Amino acid sequence: MSSRNFRLFIVMVVLFIIINLLIVVAASNSMVVNKQQKEHPPLLLNSGLTDVSEAEAQVILWFDGQDSASHSEFINNQVLSQAGWEWESHDSQKALTVSGYRRLKASDEAEILTWFEAVAQMVEQEGGKAYFDERIDARVDGMVYLRQNGFEPKQGVITGTTASIAGWQEGFFPVVQAGRDSVNIQLLTRSASQGAKTVLAIPVLLEEF
Repeated sequence: MSSRNFRLFIVMVVLFIIINLLIVVAASNSMVVNKQQKEHPPLLLNSGLTDVSEAEAQVILWFDGQDSASHSEFINNQVLSQAGWEWESHDSQKALTVSGYRRLKASDEAEILTWFEAVAQMVEQEGGKAYFDERIDARVDGMVYLRQNGFEPKQGVITGTTASIAGWQEGFFPVVQAGRDSVNIQLLTRSASQGAKTVLAIPVLLEEF
């Protein structure tokens, strides 16, 4: 083999190695991103779709009123001890409802979502339902958010200045049935003269937007 052919051979080998390394790195990064999205899709402040720095968050826990004593013990031990929230409760013969409110920064979101998912599973085991929503003073495209984070769009509607879209992702909890569809996330955006507002709700919005 001539020196020229040998150099050409070496260059081709090096290029082959570099290309394969780039493919491996790209595949590895894709797997990491998909795993992160699967475990903890970002909330609004970390979505990359808004420049807003703070949000309002709300948690609503609903229990049937037939066993309020047991539910109250669970709430005191597992919910009210969570720091940073302002809690309100309403107890009647038909239902026990506990609502929590707080402000969020981007650095709070992952921890809050992890906590809510754990609480929602415990609430369901207690026979109740858990709801979470986060609100910002900005417009976020719900369809873009869903597709960007691996959710399958299920139901969408536009009423006046309010647009709503619900989606579903395997393994994301909790889930509710909306007609024939299972959904576990909903985004609503409302436009007004004083500015747009967006709410992200898990699994769906329970209170008025």
